[in-house]
Amino acid sequence: MPFGTLPAGIVLDPANGTLGGTAPNVTATYNFTVQVQDQVTLQVASRPYTLNVQGGIAIITPSLPNAYVNQTYSFQMISAGGRTMVWSIPSGWTLPPGFSISSAGLITGFGLSTGIFQTRIQVQEQESQVVATHDYTFNVTLGPLRIVESTVPTGNQNLAYRATLTPAGGIP
Repeated sequence: MPFGTLPAGIVLDPANGTLGGTAPNVTATYNFTVQVQDQVTLQVASRPYTLNVQGGIAIITPSLPNAYVNQTYSFQMISAGGRTMVWSIPSGWTLPPGFSISSAGLITGFGLSTGIFQTRIQVQEQESQVVATHDYTFNVTLGPLRIVESTVPTGNQNLAYRATLTPAGGIP
């Protein structure tokens, strides 16, 4: 059981003693004491702790929207924290052919071919040099998956029936 102040978003799980959660993006020091009690003897032990939270950065864009072949693409990445953020693709990673990311986090391009591409995007806070990365699956498709036909032909009793439905879009 904690006494004192934990950062907003951080909690102590009394079942297993785990401190967890997401601290606010504020540099601060939090002093608290954790207490444990034996269920049989009722003996109590406690210990004071200090948790230093440093301002950090994070990429908060959860996923990338699909891009389409033969269409232009533009999507702005979003981060939290920091003042001057510089976006890039780390060494060893790439965006799909025909796409790039600006230092301001704008992904632009033109879909050249379909595919499912794994990429990593990073943002760096220029003053502190703190870096955050996030891995994404970037799909380049033929457009939204759909069925071309909106109706099917009428069927007749006791006669064989056949109608062909045509898929379109997606990744072949």
